[in-house]
Amino acid sequence: MSMAQAVICRACGQSNSPGAAMCTGCWGLLDRVAAGIGEEVASTAERDLRKKEISRIRRSILGSVLAAVGVVLAIQFLNVTLPVPPPSSDISSVSGPGEWAMIYRTSEGAGPVPEESASIEGQVKWTFETSKPIVSTPTIKGGRLYLTTQDNRVMALAAATGSIIWEYGTETAIDSSPTVAEGLVIFATRDRKVIALDADTGQSRWQFVTGEGGPNTGSSLVKDGVVYVGSGDGKIYALDALTGTERWSHLTRDWITNTAALSGDILVVSSMDGRVTMYDTNTGKRRFSFRGLNQDVVGSPIIVEDSIYVPYRNGILATVNLKEEEVLFYSRWYRFKLQMWLWGWRDHPGLPKGVERTYRLRGTIEMTPAADEGKVYVPIQDGRLHAIDRSTGKRLWLFDSRAYGLSTPTIVEDTVLVGDGKGMLYAVDKDSGEKQWELQIAERGFSTPVLAGGTLYLASKDGTLYAVE
Repeated sequence: MSMAQAVICRACGQSNSPGAAMCTGCWGLLDRVAAGIGEEVASTAERDLRKKEISRIRRSILGSVLAAVGVVLAIQFLNVTLPVPPPSSDISSVSGPGEWAMIYRTSEGAGPVPEESASIEGQVKWTFETSKPIVSTPTIKGGRLYLTTQDNRVMALAAATGSIIWEYGTETAIDSSPTVAEGLVIFATRDRKVIALDADTGQSRWQFVTGEGGPNTGSSLVKDGVVYVGSGDGKIYALDALTGTERWSHLTRDWITNTAALSGDILVVSSMDGRVTMYDTNTGKRRFSFRGLNQDVVGSPIIVEDSIYVPYRNGILATVNLKEEEVLFYSRWYRFKLQMWLWGWRDHPGLPKGVERTYRLRGTIEMTPAADEGKVYVPIQDGRLHAIDRSTGKRLWLFDSRAYGLSTPTIVEDTVLVGDGKGMLYAVDKDSGEKQWELQIAERGFSTPVLAGGTLYLASKDGTLYAVE
């Protein structure tokens, strides 16, 4: 019986086992380059040259693969972000004297309202009725009031009289507040849309549809030609303000139900899983992120100087450093140390990086706090309003309305205006916490009290918008 002969590669001279399909020396297909009986293989010199070439090709391929892997790892772990082209405009939402152009008047969040007086006589100037509760905050710009409703409408009213200037119908209810930015009215809807209307006519300018997930309930911010809005799909979106095209987006770990805060070029986003993330608005790059002290951030974060105040639903108010930056692998290391503490193997690791202080308040926080230079005013759902000293973290005073469901406070001069769930509006001295006056306005609670041009606008869950002098 004859033994099967080895197959010699004509290209490189490698001896291969009988029946082999590919040469183990040069990776050539043997049915194309194998030597037949009586045929000669390449010379030794030629084979050496070919082996060197093959070796060079192999090194090049391996180097390219390693370089590609290195680039991917750098992008993932070092958060490398490519430059973003400039937006098509530089329009911004700005609240001038007598105006309230976005949900909390400024992009930093609820703070003092300049050039207004808290001396309200309580006379209802006009009302505007809707068929469903109003949960959004009206905005005021250029003598017009813009309102979104749960009976599927957006409208522009004359701020002085409440008469309708234009009306725009939507397919679903609207929870978000309108944002006005140089001729545009921008809002989000429950059916995953972000819509921009012409502020003068109410005509649609553009629409953007977010990803699959929950409804869009948070309000938008507009600065330097970019719209920033959180979504029910768990993403924060940066859209071109004039066209609605997406510039960048980032996925958080849960639904974003509230409004982001923006100071300079730092955007602060909090989601329902308790995560707080900061982004560079120029590049879309994540600057810093930490998993919070508990889940559920319903109220919006606010920014005062270099501090971010984040209200957790379980009654914790956390202060985070606005200038904090990411450190590679820190969050994993902190979670490991925390787990070691839970197992009893080490001391508690302390607060996470970036968290400066926590305030533990009894009760549930579902609304956004307000702050000035010295204090943070935190509304609790059971009807109590806490004033916290920003420098020491101590509670300075407590006002108890004895009614469930306080609104986000509005700070005017030396007064804090806050509504309760029964339609009562309170004026509280911001230094002492003493009640200055109260007015029974509505039958149910309010969104954030809006004070603009000497008139107080209160949107109520009883379906009515009240203009009070």
